[in-house]
Amino acid sequence: MSEDPRHISSHSLISGVCETVTAHDVHLWIAGLDLDAEDVGRLWRLLTEEERHRALLFRFPLHRNRFVAARGLLRRILARYVEQSPEAIRLTIGPNGKPEIACPYPCAIHFNVSHCEAFAAYAIANTRRIGIDIERIRTLQDSVGISRQFFAPEEQVELAAMPHEQKEQGFFACWTRKEAYLKACGLGFSVELDTFAILAAATPRLTRVDWEPDDIGRWTFATFAPCDNYTGTVVVEGTNWTLTQRLWPDHAF
Repeated sequence: MSEDPRHISSHSLISGVCETVTAHDVHLWIAGLDLDAEDVGRLWRLLTEEERHRALLFRFPLHRNRFVAARGLLRRILARYVEQSPEAIRLTIGPNGKPEIACPYPCAIHFNVSHCEAFAAYAIANTRRIGIDIERIRTLQDSVGISRQFFAPEEQVELAAMPHEQKEQGFFACWTRKEAYLKACGLGFSVELDTFAILAAATPRLTRVDWEPDDIGRWTFATFAPCDNYTGTVVVEGTNWTLTQRLWPDHAF
């Protein structure tokens, strides 16, 4: 996809806040999802009927409220970049389930979302395809053994060579790289995870893609830590971009 140097900005019709993202910017928003009942109620009113139906399918209120928060905050954030109010934004599902903005006109804003337990991460780019994933680093009985089920041989070797105390961090870092890349491509888990390899080294990079060798030079990676004991990866199409990380403010409702 060619780069477009135009600035994409908007004014939220609710908050009056404007965000600008150029073709060389990537904005990363981190938000907590455990909100009070009043804030969840405000975000509920932004959802579509289909989203509300999905929310009501959750058995436990905690998971239901986190879903409402994640979807509502997505609308709040996107409203800062496109000329619509949060409740007017319509999302569509592309191939393999990747969400996109459904506009009556071409929209240069690309976004991706990941949430894990009490946190969500939102990545915003201009004209560049983008993917994101976050995971909580947790104890695994056999990270190396599990890697044999999901990782490419090169990735397994890299993980096995890590010191014991770094293996769980290494496992989840590798997992976020792979999932973020598949989300950026819009492939989901429609491909086998051992058919491509992303090695960490000094900077994460694609080293093999069986179905699309040209992808090796097409994507760049950035790692981040949303909070303690979490790891995340952003994958962006092209090079020459700058990542800006922001926390969603508590008063932004």
